[in-house]
Amino acid sequence: MQSQLPFYPEQASNFAPQVDALMLFITAICVFFAAAITAVIVIFFFKFHRKQPNAVGIAFHGDSRLEAAWIIATRRRTRWMFT
Repeated sequence: MQSQLPFYPEQASNFAPQVDALMLFITAICVFFAAAITAVIVIFFFKFHRKQPNAVGIAFHGDSRLEAAWIIATRRRTRWMFT
């Protein structure tokens, strides 16, 4: 049974296949990162839960170079994706 609303409508221009491929590429990247982040959250939830109810963590002040590298790498990746 054919759906009345197809996933891809009829292509009305000569560059529609490139636009469809770009949409599929961006969707695949978003789904990949959403699944990866969800998996890491679930794994860390079980790995780092409190053993005793009164256990409290200590404040940690780390190196900000890792944070800066994460921001720069993410920015480069998104600029590459949207240019």
